[in-house]
Amino acid sequence: MCARASWTFRRGNDQKTTAKTLLTIVACLVVAVSLAMGKASGQVRYSAFCGGLDLAADGYAVLGDMNAGCFSFRPSDRAAEWVELSVSAAVNGRDLGPWSPVGGETRQATAASYVLVYTNGLSARAELEFLPSKAVFRLSFDARESGPAREVSLCPGSRTDSDYVFDPSVGRQPYHEFPVSAARRIYPGLASPPPWVFAYRKEGRAGCWSVALEPDAGRVNFNGVSHGGCADGRLAGWTIHYPVCAALDVSRFETPPLVLRFGDEDFFGALSRHVADLQSEGKVRTPERRLPAWHSRTIACTWRFQRGPSRRDK
Repeated sequence: MCARASWTFRRGNDQKTTAKTLLTIVACLVVAVSLAMGKASGQVRYSAFCGGLDLAADGYAVLGDMNAGCFSFRPSDRAAEWVELSVSAAVNGRDLGPWSPVGGETRQATAASYVLVYTNGLSARAELEFLPSKAVFRLSFDARESGPAREVSLCPGSRTDSDYVFDPSVGRQPYHEFPVSAARRIYPGLASPPPWVFAYRKEGRAGCWSVALEPDAGRVNFNGVSHGGCADGRLAGWTIHYPVCAALDVSRFETPPLVLRFGDEDFFGALSRHVADLQSEGKVRTPERRLPAWHSRTIACTWRFQRGPSRRDK
């Protein structure tokens, strides 16, 4: 059983008891102020006891079972759930589990980040890092055991009650919003590479949350990412697609970081935040645009004046 700490204040005339009570109150106030300062300075506060995790960050909170590898991401007021993330993965359709936590500390603290590590007892390793403004899931495994990776699915079996998924890729649809049950795939098209991001929202609930692949510059060795659809609230996960030529002779295969963000106002806000973070971390190059003055003035398109008789008619 988990032991819960509690404070009991009793009346008495003993001056020592009164002094201890005052010191306890002062200590609690100091701890509360320090935690509040830690959160304001871009840190996370967490409490990890008996396999349970209670974490607060800037704009999101987490309640989780570290032993089971299930983590419920919620708004700061914890009123509703955005997504329950499952620590799981599959390579070419083969499940890499079961997963077990490595180590793990039992304490309360405020830190710049909090990292949980899982292994499948063989060669696969998963990391879930909680940062002040986002959470990051990383996966690595021995490619010699699994064979060349064609498809790697991250976090299948996660749960969400979202109604819509946002797909920013260019297509024939006039809108980028689809039912969450529909499978969607982002692949290079007019924008190469495209923004590898999906965002989710629930009808009638303010804000949205998003999932994005954010590889380092020069490490885009994949050619697509899919939202596998959602049935009965369970996500099929996010699948990274690799071309045949990406089957490199390496002993250790690493997937690009899967980044989760929460609390954006709308889908395009989530997209803008994703791009801004890529730029600030140096993962994409920001072009310098020097436009001439005439480019901001009225421009007449003369395309219709160039349409003459067809050459075949001459």
